[in-house]
Amino acid sequence: INAEYGNTKNRNKKYTHRMSSCVLLSILFFCVCSGSLIDVLNGIIKAELPTINTAIHQHVPSSVGNCNDNNPPQPCDCYNGCADLYYIHKPWEYKAYARWITGLQTGNLSSVIFSEADAGGIITVSVSGLFQQLPLSLWIGECFTFDQCSILWDNTYGCCGTNKHFQVYVSVNCGATYPWLTDIRLDNITLDQFEITEKIIGISINIKDITDNIQSVVSTLLTQYLTTEQFIPLNGTKVTVLDFVNSEIQQRLPLFKCPSTPLIH
Repeated sequence: INAEYGNTKNRNKKYTHRMSSCVLLSILFFCVCSGSLIDVLNGIIKAELPTINTAIHQHVPSSVGNCNDNNPPQPCDCYNGCADLYYIHKPWEYKAYARWITGLQTGNLSSVIFSEADAGGIITVSVSGLFQQLPLSLWIGECFTFDQCSILWDNTYGCCGTNKHFQVYVSVNCGATYPWLTDIRLDNITLDQFEITEKIIGISINIKDITDNIQSVVSTLLTQYLTTEQFIPLNGTKVTVLDFVNSEIQQRLPLFKCPSTPLIH
């Protein structure tokens, strides 16, 4: 009797295992047939956002710009030959320069959403996120007789604000085999307006020219990390965001095909 009970129990386990496998295959088959693979992919990437954000925090430098001036938070990466991020000098009137910007490690991605592929096999990817803070080391002075300039203020809290949201749109080609997603390129990027909150009295200086230049620097770095920078750990090496997504597809969606118009409505 005990032996027969044991055999019955083992048969039940095998049956349960076969049933579980069938359920998983049915779910995957339904995803393929219903055209909802893109939703599954978006769910996978959403679950992996903490991994991507951790990699960003560990790899992105604390500061970027002129790393040789005014003790930037470390690590600091030189930008454009370690020159100031911005410099202007109007003789006998004013001088202003931005040495470096910090707070880049406070950046976080909040969503990465893949669209259905169009007729040409192109997928648009929408990336949203924010920087919690972006202090800029900014010097502004007034210039007098013989163009001698004296400081009006020099600090890291006059620009550029907190909780700066960004929205990035990139396109990728979607193919039939691994790596499915290739040739990533930037379509558009928007970043909350930077502001100089410190009052500037006595000189007429184009504040927007300063903030626009700094926004351009941050936008360039953001684009670099979303398209070409290898910073996410994977199998003993570091890969780009797109390489990481292709690896996730290979492991979790082996039946992936470029999703376009759903087959079942």
